[in-house]
Amino acid sequence: MGANYKLDTHRWGTIFPFARYQYFEGGYKSANNAPYSLVDEWDIGIEWQIRKEMELCVDYIITDRTNLTAFNLPNAISYGQFDGDVLRFQFQVNY
Repeated sequence: MGANYKLDTHRWGTIFPFARYQYFEGGYKSANNAPYSLVDEWDIGIEWQIRKEMELCVDYIITDRTNLTAFNLPNAISYGQFDGDVLRFQFQVNY
């Protein structure tokens, strides 16, 4: 589920604020043995198209998901749940 908005300005270019929510519970088919996985994630951010050739994106992610790494160590728990926050910046040049 997601939402976004496009705001065209004459002085500052085009601005796209966005938000997304993702929930998944079940087998993760692309991983070996299709382990059970739980993903509960919020994603909010803004993309600023300064000019047609340049874009800046700032994205903040709040996640609660399953670590799909299987450990072969004593007392290590494979496929454990973890919480995390990610702040991502991306600058893109289109040509």
